[in-house]
Amino acid sequence: MPGIPDVSLPNLIAPLSLATSTKVTLCIMGLVLIIASLSYASPTRLTRILSNAMSSLEKVYTDLVCMQLMGLLTADDVARLHMLQLEVGAFRAQTLLHSLSWRATIYDFLKGRSFKLYRCINAVRDLETRIRILEEEYRAHPRAFGPSWPSRNIILLPLAFGTVFSANLSKFG
Repeated sequence: MPGIPDVSLPNLIAPLSLATSTKVTLCIMGLVLIIASLSYASPTRLTRILSNAMSSLEKVYTDLVCMQLMGLLTADDVARLHMLQLEVGAFRAQTLLHSLSWRATIYDFLKGRSFKLYRCINAVRDLETRIRILEEEYRAHPRAFGPSWPSRNIILLPLAFGTVFSANLSKFG
């Protein structure tokens, strides 16, 4: 019957050289770094951030409408909002489709989808910041925008999830 060798753990590890243990440590650290970066920049996580940013932008937009300050926005701002809504909807649909498997998620990551999502997140946040700045400028200097503000007839863009709002503010004054 073979006996169990009576060797302690430090005596078993001693033959390993320092270079080998350093290589193993570096490989483990590299693997952890790769997994962390995949998790941080995964399209699924970034799509959630994008959806939250878009919801915040739409809230700022509807607050602007409720305060009857739609005239502060240019046609370019409204067009950018509409294009961002379409782009975010497309990103959400594609991400939901690809989130069913890890292979598709990793393929999206390697294909550069994360960078497209980062770009879209920045565009949404930039437009939200622009709208907030216009609103604060109007509150600080309402006379600087002239007597024609706010606009009387407003047609709103379709907001998230297919709802459509429109208003005619001529009855308010």
